[in-house]
Amino acid sequence: MDSEASITEDKQSTDGVVERTISNTHTVIPHAAPSAPSPNEPPPFLAVAPINRLPVELLACIFEFVVADEGESPWKLVLVNNRRWRETALGIQSLWARILITSSSRYFTMHEIGGKIGIVWSQGNMQVCSNVDELNEALIRSGTALLDILIYHPKNNVDKALAMYRKLLGQPNNGRLQKLYIHGGTMENTGNQMTTYMESSYPALTTIELETSHEWGDVLLPRFLKAASSVRSIRSQIPRDLDISIFEWSHLQSLHLIRTTDTQVLNRICNKLQRLHTLNGIPKDWPNDLTPATAFNLLTAIKLAVHPSYGPHALHQLSFPSLTRLDLEIMSRPQPIAIPSSVWKLPSLTEFSLEARHIPGVSQWLPFIDMPRLQRLHLEIQADHSERFPPSVHYPNVQFLYIVASSLAESYFIDLLEASPSASVVTLSYRNAVYHNVSVGNLLIRLLQTGSKMLCPNMTAISIKGGDMGMTGARESLEALIRRVVEYRVKQLESFTVTWAGKMMFNPDIVEYVQRAS
Repeated sequence: MDSEASITEDKQSTDGVVERTISNTHTVIPHAAPSAPSPNEPPPFLAVAPINRLPVELLACIFEFVVADEGESPWKLVLVNNRRWRETALGIQSLWARILITSSSRYFTMHEIGGKIGIVWSQGNMQVCSNVDELNEALIRSGTALLDILIYHPKNNVDKALAMYRKLLGQPNNGRLQKLYIHGGTMENTGNQMTTYMESSYPALTTIELETSHEWGDVLLPRFLKAASSVRSIRSQIPRDLDISIFEWSHLQSLHLIRTTDTQVLNRICNKLQRLHTLNGIPKDWPNDLTPATAFNLLTAIKLAVHPSYGPHALHQLSFPSLTRLDLEIMSRPQPIAIPSSVWKLPSLTEFSLEARHIPGVSQWLPFIDMPRLQRLHLEIQADHSERFPPSVHYPNVQFLYIVASSLAESYFIDLLEASPSASVVTLSYRNAVYHNVSVGNLLIRLLQTGSKMLCPNMTAISIKGGDMGMTGARESLEALIRRVVEYRVKQLESFTVTWAGKMMFNPDIVEYVQRAS
């Protein structure tokens, strides 16, 4: 009796909710007057099931997680044979605030809801709208929640498309627009017409992504930047003649440049990007001799391609106190490589990749890059047999070492291992090794030495590759040395792999020499 009274009391406390507003999800649960049992209501024996006794607020949080975090369609919640779930889902405005606008719905998921709603479409957690009527219904369901809008491939039926954009960009929805993505081809000669629908203010807009035609990007981006002071993330091409004074660039946190080959735009704004966390799509030959001194205090990863002659000076114009990963490419140019005149300090860097496939002598840059915390080193270089690894360079904390070269002297690799005593995973890869004998005998002998001359005592894995076709050479004698190394380092070594040339081209023979008991 006590348990039945408790269940009855819990159910009454839940059903007694007349009107609730959950501020963080824009949820409005309307008054639910008592009504006759419906075919969609759960059977009486399920009415007191735990899932049906959850408070509305908790149910709303679960629905928000399913849609926002798991990417499920909110229509799936409506289709559940449970009136309470359906009414709750339809009352949570933020579940319906993600809308995809397209020219046709036929490529997306269809849901037969029935009743006044009828047939609807979705893509992931987004409502799909292909005409003004569907957009009106979607906006009504979203209530006053902030909107995430994706306009996808809008190039058919100009009048229908422009009518939807007018509805979306004009009042009162301009105040609700939070994220705007435009992807795919667009209608020609409509960029200026689009601007006639735009308002002077988009106060909630934080994200702009214009992965679209040059016309729309060049016309729409300046208008949005001028009208939206809260923008924190931009993915777009930036017009070369953009008036940079229309936007407060210091507030920007993420910038992804699309189809940008001109470095002039980035040079004009780079020293205003003090709060930038992410910078992608950087054009080649940046930084250059026109790049102003800039401190990127919050950037943690970046990919750069610089000129071999003025690249060293240009890099010193940039400061990255928080950078943990750097991918640096030395571009192939006929000019000779320049030697830096001072040390470039990267105090937080843990991953460094240097690519200079056609530029000999790039190892001379290494002494001028200070990376005291480096743990992963990737070198892809062009070096001849006379080039030596700089003796002044030491990487005491490097654990993962990967080097790719076309014709690198064996002594270079041995010197690099001596400079990296903590290396545990090592990969040596020769490009086009099948065309010439690769000598690794001295390296194997050094791996057998003990005491102070022992290379990388904590090494757990080593791989020697010969490009796509494998290595040729004195395989029989080298394999005898390899087996001795495996036997000598049996306690630490978990893998020793060599890629030999196979009987057929591009079908190499990959051999693992460490045999572990299963």
